[in-house]
This record gives sequence, structure tokens and C-alpha cells, in this order.
Amino acid sequence: MAHATGHQTGFVLVGKGTSPTGRMNPFKNDLVLAIRGTASLYDASTDCRANLSVCDGGHSVHAGFNTLFETLKSELAPFLSELKPSATVHCVGHSLGGAVASLVADWAKRRFNANVKLYTFGAPKVSLTNFALSTTNALKSKNIFRCVNGGDVVPMVPFWPFMQAPYNPPEYRMDNNQIIAPWHHLMKYYTRNSQKQSWDSINKRVTFNPFKRVTLDISHANQVQPSIY
Repeated sequence: MAHATGHQTGFVLVGKGTSPTGRMNPFKNDLVLAIRGTASLYDASTDCRANLSVCDGGHSVHAGFNTLFETLKSELAPFLSELKPSATVHCVGHSLGGAVASLVADWAKRRFNANVKLYTFGAPKVSLTNFALSTTNALKSKNIFRCVNGGDVVPMVPFWPFMQAPYNPPEYRMDNNQIIAPWHHLMKYYTRNSQKQSWDSINKRVTFNPFKRVTLDISHANQVQPSIY
């Protein structure tokens, strides 16, 4: 839709670390790439294009996310090429922004050999297993912070065979909600649940394994609830 109408919109806020006079700042050479989420019908069309395409790393990824990512590369490349060896790139995004941040993080690691940390909030799944494994191995699990609210349904989609990174390690559960609540996907709930928390204080939970067969015993049907499991 955006290509057909010639529509353009800002998607990434770039932040550069600075070193105030007379103070030491360990983040002075770092780069923050903050990528926004869905904000228009154009973005919704991107979310819905859940067929597959091949990213420049040769892996199978969500076509809509990959198309959007490709439009950002030429503008992000100059910032990444100027990085100092000791600098870290922090890729962060909510929802659609988190999905694109995953692609940016993988690209920054492969193309520029940068130190990369990835932070996603309520991000949908981005790829098939090959990309999820490759990104996990390249960035290392300790540098990937996949954050979800308990009732948020967006991190559960697209369904199998799409997977998320990190592959197998736990994700950060921002609250203890067990019942599906679509409105918990809103940024204000992630902002609220992020207040006054450290990474060590947030609960970690291994995500549901889509390759594990699940069967329902009819004698236990009365126990079925609209839970995230």
C-alpha cells in the first residue's frame, strides 16, 4: 500500500551516546535504534503479509517485516559503519517495531560485526527456525531480551511454523497475567510493567514449544480455560 501511494513515514529514532565534560560515560560511543510499532493502515498491511521471503542473510522470514526492513537499510548503514569497535548497538522496538528490530539486529551483527543487544516488547514472531537459530547464535541469548505481557496475544502470532528469537531460552514475562487480554499489547501496559524493575527481577518463562504435540483428554474438557497456554 505504501509503495503504491508513494507514502513515507519516520520509523527509527537514532540516539547517539555522548560524554559530558568531566564525566566518564561507558555508553558514550553506543548507538540506540528505537523502532516504532504499528500506527497506520499501511503498517497493518505490513503486519498481515505473513507469507515468507528470504532476507539478505539467506533465511526465511516474514515477508511484510522484511520488506519494511529493506527500506531502512540504506539510511541506517552510515550510522553503523561509523561505530567504534568498543561501541554497542541497542536495537529496541514494540510490536511491529520489535519484529523489525530483530531483523536490524541480525543484519548489524552480520554486516558490520557490531556488538548488538536486542530488546523487543510484545513483538510478533519474525521467521522460521533457521533465522531464529542463526540470530540466537550470532547475538547470544544473553544479549536478547524478548519481553511479553502475560495476556498479550501478538507475541504468539504468526502461528507455526514461525518461531521467535531467542530460540528455546526463556522470555521475560512482565506480569503474571494468565488470561488472554488483547489490550495488554498496548505500549502503556509495557511502560507500566517496566517501571522500577531490573532484568534480574523480571520473571523468566520458557515459551510454548510449537513442535510438541498437544492432545485434549475429553474427560478433562471442563478444565479448559482461555489461558495463554
